[in-house]
Amino acid sequence: MANNDKIDALERKLEKWRAEDIKQEKKSRYENGGYVSWGFAVGALGLALAMDNDYFMYICSVLFFIIGWYSNYKSRKVS
Repeated sequence: MANNDKIDALERKLEKWRAEDIKQEKKSRYENGGYVSWGFAVGALGLALAMDNDYFMYICSVLFFIIGWYSNYKSRKVS
């Protein structure tokens, strides 16, 4: 009986670690997407300035910034 209790305790601990790992994987996926979007926002802003105030690139940079902000917001909401 003692061995079965130890096995059950180890299985519960393993399931807990798996659940935490899945949660962390989701969180980092959203964080990485947010930072990549912010990189695109900076790139689009740089292109807008290089193209003598191209308004389309300004709009793209704002959209990428919003997408990045939302991705980072979702990464904080993952529970």
